[in-house]
Amino acid sequence: MARPQEQSKTIAEFERPDGVVRLKVGVGKNGEPYIDLRNYWQPDDGDWAPTKKGIRLHGEALEALIAALGMADKELDKLYK
Repeated sequence: MARPQEQSKTIAEFERPDGVVRLKVGVGKNGEPYIDLRNYWQPDDGDWAPTKKGIRLHGEALEALIAALGMADKELDKLYK
């Protein structure tokens, strides 16, 4: 029996001086959902390639990630306003 192919969709891209950071969601080879936030760079051949710099979380962590980003936003407001 063949393993399922990994499928993903890019949700957002954030430009950086050394490439881009992509936020992707998808289903891994094991059939489990995931959220991936990873640096990408563009080699000479022109196709964007992922780096090891990034994080992949199980899809179940999405609510906790959203809550943590909300807390980070509040802390940044305190520091910069």
